[in-house]
Amino acid sequence: MPSKSRGAPQPLTIPKIREQLSADGLLRTLRLDPPYKLRKCRLYLGQFDHARLFEWLGQQKGGYAMSLNGFIGDEDRRINVPEHLYHEELLIDNGVSALRQMNGMTTPRLRDSLYLRLR
Repeated sequence: MPSKSRGAPQPLTIPKIREQLSADGLLRTLRLDPPYKLRKCRLYLGQFDHARLFEWLGQQKGGYAMSLNGFIGDEDRRINVPEHLYHEELLIDNGVSALRQMNGMTTPRLRDSLYLRLR
């Protein structure tokens, strides 16, 4: 995993979400939840092209919130999201993995990355 030069992501807060509300109270942001990049196990059918997604995102005019790999316990599983594609990276506490529990594996806390582009 390449080292990350960016600082630690900050927790998501209600004021940050409210900043994205328009005057009429509608959220003008796209929510993206693409497949996570996995190392050993196979959770999805086929391969997902994250580079192509990032290229597409760079062409979009609106804002978005995109969740992707974060941390499993203290292990950094983030992928390199080009820094020009987001204004802020937050970590969302996701509890423990039910899939890992069912497979008799250790279940450290999961924290997913949430990338925000504000427009």
